[in-house]
Amino acid sequence: MKRGLLLKLGLPKFPKVAGTVDEFDDWETELRKKYPVRYAVAEAISLCFKPLRTAKRKLNNAYWWVQYRVNPKHKYTTIKLKKLEPGYYDEDALLFYAMFEIFETFMKRQLTDPQIVWEYDEGCFPDWMLEDDLEGVKKEIKSRNDRWKEMKDIYDWWVDVYPNRESTLPEYPTLPKEWGALACLGRKYDDEKEMIEYKRIINIHIKAEDEWEKEDEEMMIRLVKIQSSLWD
Repeated sequence: MKRGLLLKLGLPKFPKVAGTVDEFDDWETELRKKYPVRYAVAEAISLCFKPLRTAKRKLNNAYWWVQYRVNPKHKYTTIKLKKLEPGYYDEDALLFYAMFEIFETFMKRQLTDPQIVWEYDEGCFPDWMLEDDLEGVKKEIKSRNDRWKEMKDIYDWWVDVYPNRESTLPEYPTLPKEWGALACLGRKYDDEKEMIEYKRIINIHIKAEDEWEKEDEEMMIRLVKIQSSLWD
């Protein structure tokens, strides 16, 4: 608030687009020395409004305390898994789906919100930053683009590849009804062509499931590695 008052009282604004805390403190110290009267007026006005600001902050905190506990929209600590049917699941499945459904929700916001730009270029940085640390800016641009590419690859796998994996496998052949529902568990019909084909398909499914388990683990690891970038 005080910085806004200083501007309204005609004092010059901070010379950079952004700066460190120390730079802002040094700038205010310089203003205090150059414009002692107007700076003192700004401090006095700011102190007068301090009780109001404190009361407003407490009311705001109370409002959000209720919202975070009552309003379903703001229960951010509650995870509702939409892609699992109601039922019992072991913790490995719950952890897997929780990770990727949270990630999917995040990515949908990034892909549809026109205010969020992930593909950075030099135009996203102020001139003073380019002049002071051009190499650092270039590294930051590459790092951001690399992270976005990895996030997009993981998202595409989750929404396009993962749900359709089972459709790539051959269907099980129909065994004669007279063999019984548990025929594939015994050896009585092992020499029959239907059973030979059935067990061949079983082996294909088992091999695929083993490969998918490794793939799921790899994608979870990749997601963990970029989790620090998952913020709006």
